[in-house]
This record gives sequence, C-alpha cells and structure tokens, in this order.
Amino acid sequence: MLNTARGGAVPQPGEDPFAAGVDPFATASGKGGVPPGLEGYSHEQILAMYELIQKGQMPENLQSMEERYNDADGNPIIDAEGGAVVKPIPGFVVKTKDGSGGKVFVNMTHHDLVESWSSKPIPAEEAAKHNTIEQGVRIPLSLGNVREESDKKGDPC
Repeated sequence: MLNTARGGAVPQPGEDPFAAGVDPFATASGKGGVPPGLEGYSHEQILAMYELIQKGQMPENLQSMEERYNDADGNPIIDAEGGAVVKPIPGFVVKTKDGSGGKVFVNMTHHDLVESWSSKPIPAEEAAKHNTIEQGVRIPLSLGNVREESDKKGDPC
C-alpha cells in the first residue's frame, strides 16, 4: 500500500476506496468533501458508478443529454405524449429588465420539432367586437428553465 505525503494510505486499483472508512476525496484534496458535481451522491452511489465505468458502462445519471434523449442517429426521441427533449438552435437574445430593474436576457431559439410562427385570422366575433380585420400571430412556445447567470461585468442577470 502506498502512502501520501500527508501520511494517508492510497487505495490501489481494485480496492474499495471507502473500505478504510476514510473519505479519499478529503485526504486527497486536503479540503474535504467530494469533487464538484458529485455532492449529491453517497459513497455507495459513487462506488457503484465507479464499478459500472470500470466495466465499460456509463451510469445513466452521467450520460449526456444527447445520449439520454436522442436515438442512435442523433434524432430526438419523441415520448408517448408527443414531447421531446431537444437541443435548441441559437437565434438571438432579447435584453430587458425585470420589475426591480435587474437585467434579464431572453434567448430566442428554434428547432425543427417546434413549429414556426404563423398568421391567423382573428375570429369573426372578436373582429366585430373590436371593429377590425387584422390578423393575429400565433407563436408556439417551448420553454426551458430559468438560469441565474452573470453579465460581462460579473453582475447577476
């Protein structure tokens, strides 16, 4: 068994890194805790993922979005309800402010599975009520999650 400069034992290939009851992440970094991105996993879960990787398998929770939601040809998998997880194609950004004056950036994107905008006649009843013959615009939406980011100056947006 090898020892680190700090005097801690280093698990060897094939050994359970948690068998000694010592957190190898804490002793290796000197800071404690687990590596970024693995904070929500127990030692047992990390070990199980490690064992799958050793066998050449990728744990489902570590697969990329493309692997998890696309078929072998790279096309989005459409679920039973007709929905799909897509990687949007960038369009443009709208910069605005919220009610408190904070910056808000809205990323406008598109994808072949989300239909395009179209003009639509206003129902006759509504047109008569407003004395108009104008057309309406139908814009289908697919919304993603809100993300907290920073602008170029490092200010929250």
